[in-house]
Amino acid sequence: MAKEIKGEDGKTYVVKQKKPWYKRWWVWVIVAVVAIGIIGAMSSGDGGDSSDSSSSDTASSKANSNHLRLDGEDIYYTNSKKYKVKDNADTSWPNATAKVNSVTIYKVEKGYTYGTKRGKKAIQGMLAINVTVKALKDIQVLMNIATVSIPSINEQHEVETKEDWDDIDQGISKTGTVYIPIYKLNNVKDVKEVRFKFDCQSNSDNDDDDIDNYDHTYNINLDLE
Repeated sequence: MAKEIKGEDGKTYVVKQKKPWYKRWWVWVIVAVVAIGIIGAMSSGDGGDSSDSSSSDTASSKANSNHLRLDGEDIYYTNSKKYKVKDNADTSWPNATAKVNSVTIYKVEKGYTYGTKRGKKAIQGMLAINVTVKALKDIQVLMNIATVSIPSINEQHEVETKEDWDDIDQGISKTGTVYIPIYKLNNVKDVKEVRFKFDCQSNSDNDDDDIDNYDHTYNINLDLE
């Protein structure tokens, strides 16, 4: 914007006035760029905090990498003790033999709930029994209704297993692990004795088979002390 003024010499001069800083276009361009930068930084910061928090929670809940995979769930444990069991082979049934190879006790992370069959009840431990069954004739193993009792902590439960036991043909050995939840367990050494029971039936069509040997209940007592 120009303005005419009259000088002391009587002459008229045209003076060009400067625009106020806030009316200059490049000032508002700078302001807009800075504002966009601040908003972007704030948005990024909020997202980062949320991501970091989520990652932190996940890392915290799974800081312990030791876990069992059972029933579609990861069961994290803080301590375990494995017992190799010997001299427990049961040969009392002519159709098959059975023996326990090992027993492992796990101390589960605090606050863990497990088992669709048990209504997601809170547990403090898991017990795993590795067992081998050798068929001397065609048999069926009813492992899905097996039970384990733990007298030292006064608990008894049905087992769960990842293996498909069912039919075993003559001459075949099958080894697998059954799992038992423990509701109250202060220390893995608290389990001192285990009683493992499961049923088998004969699948043989031989008429000469003794009817008294059609089925059998294995009752294996294990001393872990």
